[in-house]
Amino acid sequence: YKVDITTKKTTKIAAFNGINAAPAVSPDGTRLACVLSKDGNSEIYVLDITGRIIKRVSNTTAIESGPTWSPDGSRLAFSSDRTGAPQIYVSDADGIRATRLTYEGRYNDSPIWSVRGNRVTFVSRTKDGRFDLASIDTSGRNPHLMTGFGQNENPHFSPDGKHIVFASTRLGGSDIFTMDASGRNQR
Repeated sequence: YKVDITTKKTTKIAAFNGINAAPAVSPDGTRLACVLSKDGNSEIYVLDITGRIIKRVSNTTAIESGPTWSPDGSRLAFSSDRTGAPQIYVSDADGIRATRLTYEGRYNDSPIWSVRGNRVTFVSRTKDGRFDLASIDTSGRNPHLMTGFGQNENPHFSPDGKHIVFASTRLGGSDIFTMDASGRNQR
């Protein structure tokens, strides 16, 4: 569904059989990347803003999830378990040339693009089973672990790209934290 925040009018966008989840609006507001399971397992699709399917981006027997647009709208980052465990991939928005970004860790999910489009931040399960935030450049080099205490999930960049907001259990409960885009000044 989409909701006009001024008029409060709600419009159904997608109601395909199976899962209709994880919508991500393109930067220009004309397309929607989402997860649909209408053909069996969950796959990444691109729809126009009215819900018409433009392109099936992934077509594997794996589970694909969490699509997110690059700032210029030309690429998608997403999670896929096509190698046996969730890893981060980047593809052109039309699904051609999917490239695996992450090779460290057995579980990497929930990617988000930096505002400049040169890095992807994501949730990574560390060797001790903790969920941490990590970042990698879009060529797959220079991985960087950003957190190290508690369970850390649901990263989102601030509109100016200078901060990341995330959920963490580092103080015992589930709280919202922020940090610089580099991972410094966590509070």
